[in-house]
Amino acid sequence: MNSLDGLCFALATHMAYFYLVLNMANPTVTVEPYYTMGAGFGNCSSCAIVNSTMVRAVANHTLREPVIYNLSLDSLYLIRICTLSKKTLLNQKLEIPVYGVVAVVAIIGLGFAISATIDMVIAAVMIYLLHRNIAGITNTGLLTRLNMRKKLREDINQTLIPEFSLSLMKFKAGPDSSDYNGVSNQLVALNYGDRFFFPTSEIGDRIPQNSVYVLRIDTHLEFAMLSNPSALPNLITFPEAKQLVGLSNWAVFWDHVKSIARSAGLNGYLDGTITAPISVATAPNVVPVVTPVNSRNPTPEEWELRDARLAGIVFQNIKDPRSIGVTQDMTSNVMWIALTGEYENSSTAAQTLATERIQQCKYTAGTAFEDYFKSLEAL
Repeated sequence: MNSLDGLCFALATHMAYFYLVLNMANPTVTVEPYYTMGAGFGNCSSCAIVNSTMVRAVANHTLREPVIYNLSLDSLYLIRICTLSKKTLLNQKLEIPVYGVVAVVAIIGLGFAISATIDMVIAAVMIYLLHRNIAGITNTGLLTRLNMRKKLREDINQTLIPEFSLSLMKFKAGPDSSDYNGVSNQLVALNYGDRFFFPTSEIGDRIPQNSVYVLRIDTHLEFAMLSNPSALPNLITFPEAKQLVGLSNWAVFWDHVKSIARSAGLNGYLDGTITAPISVATAPNVVPVVTPVNSRNPTPEEWELRDARLAGIVFQNIKDPRSIGVTQDMTSNVMWIALTGEYENSSTAAQTLATERIQQCKYTAGTAFEDYFKSLEAL
């Protein structure tokens, strides 16, 4: 093989590499924040895996260790990204200066030896990328539907923001077409305790993105409350700045507790207007009627549970409850009376003293206005 043949071979090889990369960077391939669905190229399942891996390696280098699940024989694949990212790096065509690269290769590839060296380097890089990105897939093989559901549920538990709890939510997670019946870009009727529906667009049996769960968990919880009027709020931990420290943030704590009690239908327990009912003996076979959470006539068992839930929310959001005489065995109303007695009077007295100081700080003729306002700010 002469030098000209070697040069032509090298150019053809490199053009094939870059044609493959450009062919992979199809503008129809989209990347969601966490999961990526895409159609394979042709009918070759292994080619779909190679193509998607190379696209990920070339165009999304900021994400670590993508894993590819080969879902079906028609080369439908899914890429799971190990880090939540709001970037959609493949929503536009990947631009590679092919002609510039070919020109550089033509200049560099003056001889077959140099060109062959470049080929080996590129091949080594590709082998490294493939080894890093799809290692372990060959051992896993095609995942069953049950395994995919289990894996997705584990991923959700690891990546969801901590403010929301999955412990009370039971929903199907996985590629099951019955999970998506009637779904069309809107939240549809929720079968509480069984399924979790979310906005999507004709996705068939595809696995949903974690980002959808993150964005819709709050909607799910609100919908669950509406569909189950007897549901109690979770034991909520306030942000650090809203947990009661003392008189300095009493007003913020007061507003937060009142807001939660009112929105949960438990305000009557806090202010004492819903009192503990007297236990009445009932026939052994009578099934008690479940009342709404804001009912004025709860059963003794319901009252105790609802009051304890609200008292628990108040108690666990006080930095040092025992220092102000609040104990965990108090009812929510007794606890609230103790807190208001401790801080409302102090707050009123502090406001009175502040008003008197402001009234005594009078402007003296000839004093600079800046000095006068500084003295007011110092009060």
